[in-house]
Amino acid sequence: MSMNLEDELRATFAARAESVPTGPDPYPATARRVVRARRRRRAVAAGALAVSAVLLVGAPAGIRQLADRPGPASGRHADALSWPLRGSLAGDKAFLGTLSEEALRRQHWGDMVHILYAQDDGRHRVAVVVTVRGRSARGSVWHGPSGAEPRAMKDDSLFADDSVPLDPEPMVWYAGGTGPLLVLGPPAMTDVKVSPAIAQREDGTAYRVVRTVHADRGAVLTDVPGVRPWQLAVEFRIGGRYGPAQQVPYTTDSQNSSAYWPAVGRAAAKATGHVDAEQARGLLDGTAGYFGLVGERLTYRFWWGDRLPGGVDALVATVKVPSGPEIRVVQDTYTEKDGSTSQDRYAVRMRADADARRPIGWVTTAAQNFPEEEEHATGAVYVPDGAGVRVELWNHGTMVTAARTGATGLAVFQTRLPAAELGGCEYRVLDRKGKIVAKARLGLPDLETVLGWNLKW
Repeated sequence: MSMNLEDELRATFAARAESVPTGPDPYPATARRVVRARRRRRAVAAGALAVSAVLLVGAPAGIRQLADRPGPASGRHADALSWPLRGSLAGDKAFLGTLSEEALRRQHWGDMVHILYAQDDGRHRVAVVVTVRGRSARGSVWHGPSGAEPRAMKDDSLFADDSVPLDPEPMVWYAGGTGPLLVLGPPAMTDVKVSPAIAQREDGTAYRVVRTVHADRGAVLTDVPGVRPWQLAVEFRIGGRYGPAQQVPYTTDSQNSSAYWPAVGRAAAKATGHVDAEQARGLLDGTAGYFGLVGERLTYRFWWGDRLPGGVDALVATVKVPSGPEIRVVQDTYTEKDGSTSQDRYAVRMRADADARRPIGWVTTAAQNFPEEEEHATGAVYVPDGAGVRVELWNHGTMVTAARTGATGLAVFQTRLPAAELGGCEYRVLDRKGKIVAKARLGLPDLETVLGWNLKW
């Protein structure tokens, strides 16, 4: 990762500070998680999610293109400013003039106004306004009910002070609720695939609900019924093919109640071993975020937690989403030297209540092995109510090693196998007579995969 990109990312995070919750500099944790994702050969979408998890609230979609473009952001504003003005109000000079005056009055910034889009579809009135000062620009989406005059319209920031450049890629804005959703791209954008939610089939597998909307000269304004806001994603067709899916930025004011934190603490205290209450809350809020919910909307139980070799805190939980799947989740929490933390989360879908009491195994990597070393991956198997149980690790029909679970039901395998190879090994849990009572592959899919977040469309 080049220093130019690091500088641009830091500048972006700083510029968006007002719309992103305060806390430590998110760049180090983001970089660590992306590197770990690459190291473990996860899907590209999972790595992208690690970045979007930091940026999701109020962040513009264009952030994902920063890595591909050299040079300062301000030098690229002319790209999108050369797009034609589109929308049903493009010829309404009175409205456009009033909107320009109101934009300069309200925002107190800029010497020039560019209006890229102005549309009234009989339900919504939406406009995209860019104010420019020298080589810097600020973009905003103005919106209100059909027929609204500029003074009565709200404005949402799209980007500010070069935090994200205007570029030939489409800009995406979403009002919340059932919409509207705006996708504004170059005139060559012909279609937009809109996926409002991830659904579940009867057999428990996930799939994306998708519909295609034809673009009017590169612009789409549409409602999104059935949306789960944090699952909303779009694909654009430009030049005859669709590009990769993008999550749609969304700001939510939903918060857990004051009773949520104590409830999580009490639940964590009931687990075998030791579960850190803050890490438990992070697991719930992170999982709930995939469904546009808050953590207290989930039904959950923490089964086990402890510190693994290498200083990684792990916990095992079962989580039920309202009108959604019930899953077993394993979370590994890495605490780095600067005090920041990041998580890897793995999961399996539960088919029956008895699944919660079955052994579960996973692969972890010591925190100090960041960023690229794979030689010291560790396997862990948790056996509920299984102290002193023999667990064997097999690789291609050969037993690699064996261990007995400790007092909390955990067996640990420290091997010299790389993480990818270790994940392909099979663990076997034996009873006192040496009979195999459970066996499974050690590697688990990540949480994103199990919930269908990175499904191909």
